[in-house]
Amino acid sequence: MQLNYKCSLCDKSYNTKECLESHYCRKHKDYKPNTQCEFCKHECNRLAALTKHLQLCLLNPKNANKEKLFKCCWCNECFITKSQLREHKHDKHSNYQGHTWNKGLNKSNSELIKTTSDKISNTIKIKSLKKYKEINIQQNKELKLCKNCSKILCKHNKSGYCSNCVRQLPEYKEKLRHAQLQKVANGTHKGWNARNIKSYAEIFFETVLKNNHIYFEREKKVGKYFLDFVIGKLDLEIDGKQHEYDDRKKSDLERDEFLRNQGYFVYRIKWNEINSDEGKEMMEDKINLFLDFLNEFKMPDRDRNVVPLRT
Repeated sequence: MQLNYKCSLCDKSYNTKECLESHYCRKHKDYKPNTQCEFCKHECNRLAALTKHLQLCLLNPKNANKEKLFKCCWCNECFITKSQLREHKHDKHSNYQGHTWNKGLNKSNSELIKTTSDKISNTIKIKSLKKYKEINIQQNKELKLCKNCSKILCKHNKSGYCSNCVRQLPEYKEKLRHAQLQKVANGTHKGWNARNIKSYAEIFFETVLKNNHIYFEREKKVGKYFLDFVIGKLDLEIDGKQHEYDDRKKSDLERDEFLRNQGYFVYRIKWNEINSDEGKEMMEDKINLFLDFLNEFKMPDRDRNVVPLRT
């Protein structure tokens, strides 16, 4: 075996630079070999790294005939490797920030990503459906189709509906409801609990009521409902934007009817933002209207001592 790499401090010789470097580290710890490129003066941390650098160094005459495939889009300078091109962009072109084309983009704000993702998912679905059909045709079996949308079902499906359609069935909803009631009856489910997290609107009105020396109860449970602020037999509700939806309005009417039958009066205040002066004035008017109403609100005799009037 030919030993081309000889130690400059002793008589040892090695066949590779890596072996010579490890020899220096083991036997001559105080000695630091020269790891600087003689052409571009680049400083490497190891002899092995210097060897790789010399193979790619642009100033090395041996690399003059190598094909430079990577071209800079700003100055048209060519390089042997991608890493050289990247370092050049970082050093010479300050606007370069790496691969930024996909930063902050997703299916919601990029049409290209959305269309590409949809194409891939559709291709996967089509391939799986084709395979499923071929297997069933080979085995002389009829395909199971959803009764509502005619979507192909798997062989283990018993309901006759796909996962999207079965959730809309009244029988399915009733089955889930009975299962939850059974859990509550058995003691394995505690039922609905009050929210532990308070919204900003609720914290704001807590402060308003305390500043006006009005006693109230928070998240009192009446039937299956939790009331925001209970003042004697008055239920004060702070409604956010979610109460403007049609389904929520319908459930609010049912809730108010139930509470009226229980002897409660429901007073609703629509929350508006108070970031501007106009919003603050609107909210102040709503609070004053409520406090005026509370002064005139006739409580039953047994509840009069619970609600001190506005001071």
